Amino acid sequence: MNELREIEKVIEWMSNKTKSSFLLLSLCEVNDLSYINLQNVLKDKTFQNLNIILQTPWWDASSAYKIIRLLRTKCQTLNIYVPFFAKSAGTLICLWADNVFLSSIADLGPLDVQLTTLNKEWQPETKSALEEFKALEQIKEANIKAFDSFVGLLSQRLNGVNLKDLLSTANEYVAITSGKLYTEIDPRKLWEYSRALEIWFQYWVKILTTWWKQHPSQAEEIMHKLVYGYPTHSFVIDWEDDLNLPIQYVSNLDDLEALAQMFIQKKIPKLDIIQLFEYNQSKFTSNTWQNE
Repeated sequence: MNELREIEKVIEWMSNKTKSSFLLLSLCEVNDLSYINLQNVLKDKTFQNLNIILQTPWWDASSAYKIIRLLRTKCQTLNIYVPFFAKSAGTLICLWADNVFLSSIADLGPLDVQLTTLNKEWQPETKSALEEFKALEQIKEANIKAFDSFVGLLSQRLNGVNLKDLLSTANEYVAITSGKLYTEIDPRKLWEYSRALEIWFQYWVKILTTWWKQHPSQAEEIMHKLVYGYPTHSFVIDWEDDLNLPIQYVSNLDDLEALAQMFIQKKIPKLDIIQLFEYNQSKFTSNTWQNE
């Protein structure tokens, strides 16, 4: 593939210039198959410095955790280069890196879980596990505003009304006007989404407390922001965001900017690629796995 070869040339140049090995990790979806093939590519190999060119939209939490753990056992220093985007658990890989290099157009993303469900037409669709919780929050806020507004209105128009009767009437009003909204929320799905979010949350708190040695309360604060603190899954987290993490963010690297333009121009095919560019003083070798 001529287009992929252009990207390979840039990575080979970066490897020779830094005298260190690079791993191209471009994955449309991460699952256990990705983990197994990464194991095969890195079999019997260890590195002083390992540099990852990372591109991925979303990952399965358990597979992502195993991949991150594998990468950390293979090197002393782990550097992550993000030319375009590393969303979802791709962002989590960055949390376990020693250095993160973002191009001027690169961004990370929130860690709310993406789940595949069937819609009313029985067609598969991907949605954030946070959607049900955000809907619940909006209903709650609407109920509080409706209650306060109704109580204020009645108290102005009905002088001397008994407080107990006033609150009872306001409760009935809110139940009539907003009660049906709660019937649209499936409690079984709410529990399923809650469990999925908790799995992610616990994995990544574990990373922050074991690898970065952060206090559990600080780790939970960081993860709460990444999992629950953004309005949509597509929200852009860039190098200017302060996540209070011990990671060095660097931008404006010429080679990384060149890769970014290639990713934008879709020079890399839409398939899973795990390609190792192994550097040593005597030779340069490449080991590749692709899933078409």
